[in-house]
Amino acid sequence: MSSESTLISLMILFCLGLRFINSSSTQFTDTLRMGQSVHTSERIVSAGGTFELGFFRKENNTKFYVGIWFRKVPKDNVVWVANREYAFQNSSAVLTINSEGNLVISDRKLVYFLTNTSSGSSTSATLLDSGNLVQLNDSNLEVLWQSFNYPTDTLLPGMRIGLDPLTGYSWSLRSWRSADDPAPGLFSLQVDSAPAVPRLIIKKGSNLYWTDIENKFSIQTSNSRTNIIWNEGYFTLTADSNGSVSRIVLEVSGELNAQLWSEDGKEWLPLQSSVCGTNALCGSFGICNPQSQDPCGCLKGFKSYNNANSSMKGCDRQTALLCSKGSHAEGEKDGLLFMSQVGLPSNPLFLDTWSAVKCESACWSSCSCVAYTYANRCSLWNDGLFNLKNLSDSKSDTNIGGLYLKLAASELVNEEAGLRNGTQVTHTSRNRQLLTILVATTLTALLLLFLSVCFYTRRKLARKGEDLLQFDLGMGLKVKNLEGTEVACHYSVLLVFVLPLIISQLPISLERVVLDLFTGGSY
Repeated sequence: MSSESTLISLMILFCLGLRFINSSSTQFTDTLRMGQSVHTSERIVSAGGTFELGFFRKENNTKFYVGIWFRKVPKDNVVWVANREYAFQNSSAVLTINSEGNLVISDRKLVYFLTNTSSGSSTSATLLDSGNLVQLNDSNLEVLWQSFNYPTDTLLPGMRIGLDPLTGYSWSLRSWRSADDPAPGLFSLQVDSAPAVPRLIIKKGSNLYWTDIENKFSIQTSNSRTNIIWNEGYFTLTADSNGSVSRIVLEVSGELNAQLWSEDGKEWLPLQSSVCGTNALCGSFGICNPQSQDPCGCLKGFKSYNNANSSMKGCDRQTALLCSKGSHAEGEKDGLLFMSQVGLPSNPLFLDTWSAVKCESACWSSCSCVAYTYANRCSLWNDGLFNLKNLSDSKSDTNIGGLYLKLAASELVNEEAGLRNGTQVTHTSRNRQLLTILVATTLTALLLLFLSVCFYTRRKLARKGEDLLQFDLGMGLKVKNLEGTEVACHYSVLLVFVLPLIISQLPISLERVVLDLFTGGSY
């Protein structure tokens, strides 16, 4: 009896062991096979432990969804949702591969098909360390379906946005309906392939909401770089293989955020945002800083609207301008604030002039002109400035381009040189006046000197020429000297008149160089 009891005990232990192994396979391996099921309390883990797949519920939502999330990120970690348009109401739901080889979610009442393959053979679904759930034909390892082809609100390295050139299938992101509801929301990230250079766009319903005009949306850190690059019909996200966790998320608000997970701070760090691409986000004379938690601020000399009843953003002048550079009561004149490291406002008025000085004069001559810039052509802005962007983190040469903003003299006190919120401050009108005086004085002196030398030399050579007329052999030489002197004088006088025109063509950004030449840098 004892031997029989021992044998029975061993058989029970063996069966329990098989059950434990089967249960463990669903809990810890990276692959779901036919006949296996993932219940609401179970997980599939990628081979490297980066991602998990299973059922989840949001805080204020009792419904069950199948999703993929970062395993080591404790919060805000879902990157893909399988059944965002149909949630299951109770914990009896399971994820399984049915007898036809299809990946399905089912409960006692309903079957929701994730795949609809017609292979009829054995299949399996594997969660990769990229976050991609891939269904394979077990006999030939053909990829039948993958979750990367059906993104939700998150773009991971290896995912695509755009059009599949082979199948014509369109990849896009769609925001969640709310923070607790993964159902499709109002905003979608798509590719606009109509322009010569395709670009990313965000639509709110059918209306254009945001455009990545410069195609520079990327994640960049000190030790890694993740870029969105164009590849024959679609954008794809590429990343360095250094183990950093990064993603791009289309938020419920329609904002596109590039984020990096900080293991030290246990939080998502914002690296780049589309928030400053929203039209007129900060209103008139507002400037948007994409690196700031509260992105909107006011330009120097301006203050926020003080209207509690209005939802409109924008800024008003702290001190009104005097039209046409008129004098204040104290005798001070309005000036210009030179702002480098800024993205220029929208809707400029282009002026047909090739002179930086004339461009500035045109702005001063118009009471409605509030700012201008000159970079190979003249751009003026009247009445208001919209869509200014702070580019203080840019590594570009801040002396090229820039915006000149009209300000009252009182706003420019003690701001002759320095940095304020990524903008370089100069008294441009004062510099221009000083430059004009210096150039005019110098040219007048040069003109008088040239005329005196030419007059004296011409008379001297003319007298010698008269004395030598009696010598036939030397006459030709003296006449040539006289003609050469006259030509030199003519060219000298011409140069004096042409030089101001040449200087007038100098970009305003070079006026400091010219002033240094005239004053030794002491202005």
